[in-house]
Amino acid sequence: MHVLWLFLMRVSLHKDPYLKTASHVATLEFVRRVVGISVPKVITFDTSSDNELGFEWILMGLMPGRPLHDYWKEIESPEKIKLVKQLAIFQAKLFNHRFGGIGNLYYETPHVETKDSTAPQESAQSSEPAFILGKMVSKTPFRCPWPEVPAGPFKNSHDWLHYRLSYTINAQEREIEESIRDGGKAWMLKRRMSLAVRLLELLPSIFPVDETESTFLRHDNLSLANIQVDEFGDISAITDWECISALPLWRGCLEACLDDTCDSQLRVLYVAETQRLQPDWEEQVNKHWVKADFERAVHHVNDGCYYEVIQEWLDGYDDGWTWSWRQQ
Repeated sequence: MHVLWLFLMRVSLHKDPYLKTASHVATLEFVRRVVGISVPKVITFDTSSDNELGFEWILMGLMPGRPLHDYWKEIESPEKIKLVKQLAIFQAKLFNHRFGGIGNLYYETPHVETKDSTAPQESAQSSEPAFILGKMVSKTPFRCPWPEVPAGPFKNSHDWLHYRLSYTINAQEREIEESIRDGGKAWMLKRRMSLAVRLLELLPSIFPVDETESTFLRHDNLSLANIQVDEFGDISAITDWECISALPLWRGCLEACLDDTCDSQLRVLYVAETQRLQPDWEEQVNKHWVKADFERAVHHVNDGCYYEVIQEWLDGYDDGWTWSWRQQ
């Protein structure tokens, strides 16, 4: 009897060499082995571009089923409700597995996979792999301009946001210098930098320097294209675990990361189911909205379109009447 194995090969561009591929592989294995969510199984990989392809790559098993976006509009509401509830269960499983820092997952001991595998195998190592948090790999990474400053892992939210703001201010200072030399509008850049400086000064009052926090892996792209469904209408796999980080509970619970294709009622159901399975979820959202707003300001501080909103939020906080971005 012949067994037909189907594989998928992901080839990475030269972005975050080694880290992106190593983290992707470790995250897939952690989610599959420890969390118990069906994800593609890694067969073998190369974290170096020093090979015949000239790129890093991962060979993984092709998951059964087809992407949900192929027929989402065709299925009836009861089937959609069932799928949304299944997604909430997956989210709760991720929420249950906590870490003690902010960063991406890696193998504690780098794995060397055999390059001549012809069928899926368990790890070449006999024992279960151990995982650690390491440098963050982001879809929109903050690249560090100073070699001595790490890009994670960060022990808490204060260190994570301090790094991001410090990077932003440093980059803005360089842009201002270049703008002055070129006769550009340095005043626009200066007022953006003034907001970043204010946020940095405010940071310790909202995020204590020595705070101990729990974190969890947050899949931030539960799009219909990343959800595989089998012939019975059940979820058979969740894909696209690249650049997934362990984030603080207040940040991971910030919003339902459900595809915008889903209507508002299904999104409400998704949030309600998640909160039913994990009551702490709602508490994190309601208790830490100031932290969430602060991080949102950090994220948009270099975007001129948000200047007035961030300035109003900072002025309000200084005056003692902070409003929530969620209410705007």
